[in-house]
Amino acid sequence: MSKKIWMSIIAAVILMSLSLFVTESRASDERNDPGEQIALPTEGIVGTWYLSYNNDQEKLDEVFPDIYAFGNEMVIRPDGRIFWHIGACGAAGTYEDYGKQLAVCASDIMESDEYRIAATIDDSGKLFMTYRSVPLEWAYRSDKYW
Repeated sequence: MSKKIWMSIIAAVILMSLSLFVTESRASDERNDPGEQIALPTEGIVGTWYLSYNNDQEKLDEVFPDIYAFGNEMVIRPDGRIFWHIGACGAAGTYEDYGKQLAVCASDIMESDEYRIAATIDDSGKLFMTYRSVPLEWAYRSDKYW
């Protein structure tokens, strides 16, 4: 195998491992703070999401390395945790549900940068957000790209 493929595989394994570590450590922090209430999410958003067909495929390929090798997925959990990966890039964190708007606080897995994202759900059930300066459209399960 070429060096590039090995590096991509290693990056994906690190991404998945760090995603589990970051979400578990933050979840334990939240459980230890009884004074803070966590908003319960709307049942319609919980689950697995995939990038929609409507995204700019050339831009995705340019910004997210190995997207065609590792695919894409965003998981929204009912306990307020969220994580996603697009190729070898990804983030993990928490969210608060405000109806058709999600306030996400996440850390980029590879760069450890923490940031806030506003994600919006439209009437057709698509979720829109910007990650790494790329506007993204996510679809809930049925519109899976890969």
